[in-house]
Amino acid sequence: MTLKWISLAATGLLVVVVVGLFLRHELFAIGPAAIAVQALAVLLMVWARLSFGLRSFHAGANPTAGGLVTKGPYGLVRHPIYAAILLFLWTGFTSHASVLTACATLVASLASLIGVNEQEAFQFQDNVAGAFYGLIYMVLFAIPIVAIKRFGVKAPLWLQLASASGFLVSVVYTFFTLFPIIDVRSRLAFAAKIIIVVVLSNLVGAVIFKAGGRRAEGTDEGKSMVTG
Repeated sequence: MTLKWISLAATGLLVVVVVGLFLRHELFAIGPAAIAVQALAVLLMVWARLSFGLRSFHAGANPTAGGLVTKGPYGLVRHPIYAAILLFLWTGFTSHASVLTACATLVASLASLIGVNEQEAFQFQDNVAGAFYGLIYMVLFAIPIVAIKRFGVKAPLWLQLASASGFLVSVVYTFFTLFPIIDVRSRLAFAAKIIIVVVLSNLVGAVIFKAGGRRAEGTDEGKSMVTG
C-alpha cells in the first residue's frame, strides 16, 4: 500500500472522528475562551487553504504541482491544516471530557502524522515523551524536598541532596527535549509544537482529574442521601 492510500485512509479516519463527535454533540466547545480558540483554529485552516492559491485540494500525501509552499502559515508550521484540526478537536475535548472523547481525539492525532516526514515525526513523538517523563520525575524528586513536609515528616539530608540532584537533572533533560537532534525545517517551530502538546496534554489531564473529582463527589452525595 502506497503512502498516498495510507494518507487517504488517515484522512477518512479524521472525518469519521469529526462526524462521530458531532453526532455525540461533543465537537464544539463551550465557553467564550474555548470557542475563541476553535474560531482561531478555523481561521488557521482557511488561511492555510488560501495560501495554496488556485491549487486543488488533495486529501492524500501526494505532492501538488507548483513546488513547496512556504508562504503564509506554512512559513511557521509544516502542516497548519492538520494543526488547525487537532487544535479544534482538543479544544472541544476540554468541554466534553470523557474517556471515549479522549480516545477519539488521540486516534485523530495519530492519524494526522500519516504523510509527515517519518524521521521528524518520530523525533517529535520521542521528545514529547521525554518531556512527559522529565515532568513526572521532577514531581517525584520534589516530594522529599517539599511535599513531605505537609505530613510533618522531614526527609534525611542525604535524601534531600539526592532528590535535588535528580530534580536538576530532570529539569536539564526536559529543557533539551525542546531541541531536535536531526535537521528539521524550523527549530523554533519544533520547540513550540512540543511546548504546545505538553501544555495541552497537561490541561486535558487536569480537566479529566477535575471531572473525576466531581463525579466522585456526586456519588458520595448520592450515597449519603440514600443512607439518610
